[in-house]
Amino acid sequence: MPDIRIESFQGYCPTQDKWEKVEQEYFDVTTMGSNHREYLKGLMTCPYISLRNGTCQISEECPVLNGEWTSDSPDVFVALQFNDPKKNRRKIVDEVIKPVCSEMGLNAFIVMDIEHNDVVYDVILKSISKSHFIIADLTYNNNGAYYEAGYAKGQGKEVIHTCSEEWFKTGGVHFDVNALNLIIYDDNNDLAIKLRKRIRETGNIKAK
Repeated sequence: MPDIRIESFQGYCPTQDKWEKVEQEYFDVTTMGSNHREYLKGLMTCPYISLRNGTCQISEECPVLNGEWTSDSPDVFVALQFNDPKKNRRKIVDEVIKPVCSEMGLNAFIVMDIEHNDVVYDVILKSISKSHFIIADLTYNNNGAYYEAGYAKGQGKEVIHTCSEEWFKTGGVHFDVNALNLIIYDDNNDLAIKLRKRIRETGNIKAK
């Protein structure tokens, strides 16, 4: 039988709103006489601690582990390229996304809205974990927006992908997301109409 090895790291628990120690079991499948060490990852038991496949050590009664926890948070994390190629601040968050979400009882925000003393990477992951769903605008192919959308999907969050029509026709989006039902918008008014409809008609997003 292979030896079981344990690696420890930090994982964020949304039910307690803090980072906790997480332990990951590995099965050492190194062959006898070989200097090459291979590991087979154990199963992930907590979908919200997804930095790696991990086992949460907080409590055996944790509602996340028991499948009883769902987020009723009104928060909506927005991932996007903040500036256009001419270094002008994009206004779609303040002029479109925040107002549309607000009229539905939701609180859309970007990471720059948060006052903190932490590493921005940790703040982003924590914000995604606490949010009900996220909106990822893929215009200008911002790598961070792709990463944050993927992280949210890995946690089982709903992700609404958007992209400007001009960029979609000229720059395009990554092959991995090209087949998704993106909201392709012509201007701010078009985005507002389409985003409002998408939020209302997405079954597992509760909005007014």
